[in-house]
This record gives sequence, structure tokens and C-alpha cells, in this order.
Amino acid sequence: MPAKEWDATYRLGQAGIEHQHELLVDLADALALLGGDKAKLEATALQLYRQVRMHFDFEEEVMRAAKYPKLAAHVAAHRKLIGLLNDLWEPKLLHDFVCGTLLQHIHEHDDRLSAFLAEKAVSNAKPRTSSS
Repeated sequence: MPAKEWDATYRLGQAGIEHQHELLVDLADALALLGGDKAKLEATALQLYRQVRMHFDFEEEVMRAAKYPKLAAHVAAHRKLIGLLNDLWEPKLLHDFVCGTLLQHIHEHDDRLSAFLAEKAVSNAKPRTSSS
């Protein structure tokens, strides 16, 4: 049940954001491969939830700093995704959320953000991770 291979279509030209996207897919894949170990499933699911929230917070900081004109719509999309995520606890559903819904968000919203940042020549900010 692993995700599609990470490919150039997910590249945004923003290394910090891309790194976080890849981490989210890696966590989803790890979750899908854990099987029936309930403790590991719960720990990995919680790590995935934290990383999604940290990623959205990071993107929103970048957008605010860059005065991104579509900030409100992008934040609203993040809130909608968090609402969907909060209802998911089964590993397959979490995996499908990241590898479907979240990757769709990358193409629909993050591509536009990346183009805006490139136009403004905003440097690649370094993201926080749960281990930072």
C-alpha cells in the first residue's frame, strides 16, 4: 500500500516545503506497513498528525512573511484538511489521505504558492520538524 513514488511533479522549488511533503508521505507509508502493532500504529499516527500541523504552520508563516495574496484561501484549505484528518484513525485511511488528498492539495495550492515565492525570490526557509 505504499505511496506513489515521489517524482518531479511534486517538486516546488522550495526545499523546506518539499522536505516536509516527503516526510509526510514517508510517515504515511510507514503507517501503512506497520500491520497490527497497535502501539506503533498509534505513535506513528500521532507523529503524522503533528507533522501535518507543523507543516501547515510552517507554510502559513512563509506565506505571511511573503505577504502571499492568497493566504486566506490557502489557510482555509489547511483548516479543511485538518478537519478531515481529525476524523481519520485507521492506517489505510490516513495513508490514503496523505497520498491522495494531501498530494492533491500540493498540486492545487502549493504549486501557486511556490510560483509566487519564486517570483518574489523568497529564499528557501528551513522547516521545523518534530525532532528539531
